[in-house]
Amino acid sequence: MLQPQFLARIGQLMVILGVTTGMIGGIYNALLYHDIAIDLWLYSNLFLLLWAIGFRKKLWNSSLSVDFLIILYAFYELCNIYAISLR
Repeated sequence: MLQPQFLARIGQLMVILGVTTGMIGGIYNALLYHDIAIDLWLYSNLFLLLWAIGFRKKLWNSSLSVDFLIILYAFYELCNIYAISLR
């Protein structure tokens, strides 16, 4: 059985990778490079799905991870506002 601290680190790594690739995808999407954004979101969503499953199964419980998700969705909202302003 893996140690709880190790599992917590795995969870944090997954959410950081998911948020980072998601934010990069948001930038590409706002700059109208939709194909690149979709490719990045494929990996972002996979990391965040795995994080959410582990969080639900109580493999890790980190408020830092939830904070990263809040930052990600706030960033997505800003990217959407920017993209809409370009219309």
